[in-house]
Amino acid sequence: MAETRRSRVSHKKICGSSQRTHGELKRRRRRKRRRRRRRRRRRRRRRRRRRRRRRRRRRRRRRRGGGRSRRRRRRRRRRRRRRRRRRRRRRRRRRRRRRRRRSRRRRRRRRRRRRRRRRRRRRRRRRRRRRRRRRRRRRRRRRRRRRRRRRRRRRRRRRRRRRRRREEEEEEEEEEEEEEEEEEEEEEEELTSLLP
Repeated sequence: MAETRRSRVSHKKICGSSQRTHGELKRRRRRKRRRRRRRRRRRRRRRRRRRRRRRRRRRRRRRRGGGRSRRRRRRRRRRRRRRRRRRRRRRRRRRRRRRRRRSRRRRRRRRRRRRRRRRRRRRRRRRRRRRRRRRRRRRRRRRRRRRRRRRRRRRRRRRRRRRRRREEEEEEEEEEEEEEEEEEEEEEEELTSLLP
């Protein structure tokens, strides 16, 4: 009873009845079509995934025979291995460069430590640990100081910009007031000149 074709007007509805308008029927049909399409797409995707999985399993089981499938497999594997090797080499090169830079700085320090180690070994180890901690703390302090300086600079720049804007706005307002006063004076002079 709801979906009858008696009420074929898009905006009208029969008074006191449960019949739908033509516009509502159209919307319902569109919704149903969209749902069907979505379901079909989902089913197709699931089927494709299942097929791919089955094919992979079959290829793994077929160890003897085959020909083309084996060649394709080998090519793909070789390409993947080459890509991985390239990535690893790049990472190693970067690490080596960093070590070289640090090694130049550390050579002098190591020489000093060796001389002191011969005299006192046990105390030196403890001091080394403390020094490392101190160095880390110093680095952290330096970073914090840099961050604070940057923040202060940014704040100062913002304050300067705000001051400049305020000064410019005040100057513009003063100029406008002066112009208005001059115009008023000119009008008064004109009025006085008209008087007998």
